[in-house]
Amino acid sequence: MPADDLAGAVRPARWRVLVVHSATIAILLGGVASYYDSSSGFTALIGFGGKQAASVVPALRDLPHRVTQGTAGYDGQFYVQMAVDPLLEDPLTDRAMDVAPLRARRILLSWTAYVLGFGRPAWILQVFALQNVLAWIALTFVLRRWFALTTARGLALWLATVFSAGLLWSIRFALLDGPSLLLIALAVASVESGRRWLAAGICGIGGLARETNVLSLFGLIDPAEWKSARSIARQAGFVVLALVPLAIWFDYIHSIYRSQIFTSGETLARPFAGAVWRTHLALEEFTGGGYQRPAMTFAMVAAFVTQIGLLVARPRWQEPWWRIGVAYAALLPLLGQPLWTGTPPTVIRVELPLLVAFNVGLRTVERRDAFWLLLACGNVSLLLQPLFR
Repeated sequence: MPADDLAGAVRPARWRVLVVHSATIAILLGGVASYYDSSSGFTALIGFGGKQAASVVPALRDLPHRVTQGTAGYDGQFYVQMAVDPLLEDPLTDRAMDVAPLRARRILLSWTAYVLGFGRPAWILQVFALQNVLAWIALTFVLRRWFALTTARGLALWLATVFSAGLLWSIRFALLDGPSLLLIALAVASVESGRRWLAAGICGIGGLARETNVLSLFGLIDPAEWKSARSIARQAGFVVLALVPLAIWFDYIHSIYRSQIFTSGETLARPFAGAVWRTHLALEEFTGGGYQRPAMTFAMVAAFVTQIGLLVARPRWQEPWWRIGVAYAALLPLLGQPLWTGTPPTVIRVELPLLVAFNVGLRTVERRDAFWLLLACGNVSLLLQPLFR
């Protein structure tokens, strides 16, 4: 094809990609805008609950913020209160938490809100409510590294990922999972670009957002490279760098909470205890005439089975996303009952890296009918999105 004709063919494709990407962002921002209030801003996205109102720290208590009466609220309300006391020095911050040692481990998003809000409580509230949105927009660009928007398959995989229920729930209640996934994606992109020390640093930062993010280390550790003492030492260095930030922060909060910093809040349990409990509950509700929550539970379990099944059936040890996906697949059975409660349960947010690893792996499925069937089964959580009312 002549150079002029090739340039003419590429230009419309770029315009189509630009239009699709811009429209996707506009749809998301439209959903977010519906939560804006002229008096309280975007604080409806944080999920303050009326049952927790009495314990809200004084720095935020008198500021306008949306409170849902009669509820316990959502996790974001605790992390935003940590943001006005980023070193957790005020005893009132401790009293405002539900499980203070557990929340204290996850400090990164509180720090970013404090910095971007210039330490001013009123600004911190709004920044914390919206930083998930900023992370989501950045993630839509990063994910284009693996999903080409110029093909029907790539576009479908990209849309299924950016509009997954886990990501949208993270935005809806200003949670940790969306920004965590962005950091993991940036780490994988760095590994694939040969910048592994940078990737290790990103993994270390991600661990401060949620401790399970350190599983992204498996994207750095490649057994195929264990060919000499030097290569093994180099990969050990990646591990050390990735764990140092969390180790330093754990040492600091140990001075506050002592051994309680290892409190799990029953988020970890014996294998399959949480999944079996949720499935048993769904069966009881189904036999009692309920359909909504059982249908959601069965769809969610089917999605996890599909995701893990593809990873096992198509091993790709050389790919960072595959190794990370396997790590999160191994974590799934250990997630306890608290993470399987709710509608939908927290587990779909925690396992977002597994979803991305699955979608990246779907690119290797050649049969058209198999691809679309697996896409539908593995991404059925799209039906559980909460953002667009």
